[in-house]
Amino acid sequence: MEPLDPHLRRVFQPRQRRALLSFRRRRDLVFFIVCVVGLLVGVISLLSAIAVVKRRPAPPTVTTSPAPAVEPPAPPPLAVPPPTPEVPAAAPAPAAPPAAEPPIAETPAPVIESEPEPAVRPEKREKSKPPRVEKKSEPEKKTEPEKKKKPAKPAIKPADLPRLASPYLLLSNNRPMKIDADTTAEIIAETIVVGGQPALEIRYRMEEGRWVRVSFNTPSDLHGARFVTLTFRGEGNTNAIEFGVVDADGTVASASWSKGTGTPTWSTAEVAVENLSRSGGDGELDWSHVRSMYVRVAKGRSGEGGNGTALVRSVKIF
Repeated sequence: MEPLDPHLRRVFQPRQRRALLSFRRRRDLVFFIVCVVGLLVGVISLLSAIAVVKRRPAPPTVTTSPAPAVEPPAPPPLAVPPPTPEVPAAAPAPAAPPAAEPPIAETPAPVIESEPEPAVRPEKREKSKPPRVEKKSEPEKKTEPEKKKKPAKPAIKPADLPRLASPYLLLSNNRPMKIDADTTAEIIAETIVVGGQPALEIRYRMEEGRWVRVSFNTPSDLHGARFVTLTFRGEGNTNAIEFGVVDADGTVASASWSKGTGTPTWSTAEVAVENLSRSGGDGELDWSHVRSMYVRVAKGRSGEGGNGTALVRSVKIF
């Protein structure tokens, strides 16, 4: 069998060429697809590997310092022989003293005149101003409307009031009375008839206490009253006798007679209502609303206390 001529080439017909380019055979198409897919997978794998390498951090560099050199131990010191004592050399002969040099004349130092330095004035320091503090605006206070004050009532003088139609007699109607005393003082009071007139008899003992009192509940209208009069006498120790009037708001108008119980004979006292001393309440007695009246025996400033009896009659307001 003769060898084929290498120069001979296979000549494909046009039909065969079209068959190769049109993938009419199934295996050719599958082979082409597998090759393309493999190429794509390889390219993707290569790109992923490059990206992973770039993202990986560089390994830390460990620097090792050289170990310190170990110095060999120093050899022990050798024994040093003791120093040999030095023999002092013979002292040299004393040298002749040097010849005296002639004294050098001192020349005065030249005086250099220096110009006076200009005086330096201290710089004026500007006083630092304190920082300005802004005042906080206070909230405006609501001002309440001022309440109108009621005009004060003009004081009414007793002389301007109409006079009582008839005098008021305290002991004429046998009114019920109330007795009280200061601390341990004792009192016994009753209404008796003296000289045909009712009188109040007060028997007292004031060894420690300072006063005893008899009160009468007398709600009445006494506006227009101008004078108060009463008659009294006493036995025993000398003390003061006091008469008082109390109105509805607790204002007290009173008068006192010292040594009232020290006179065995009858004494009559009369006082104008404007001269009565005021205390408590509003300071102004309302005669139109009298609540009570009282008669009191007290030591006062010059009273002796002790034991005694006081008689009061003809208590009249007119």
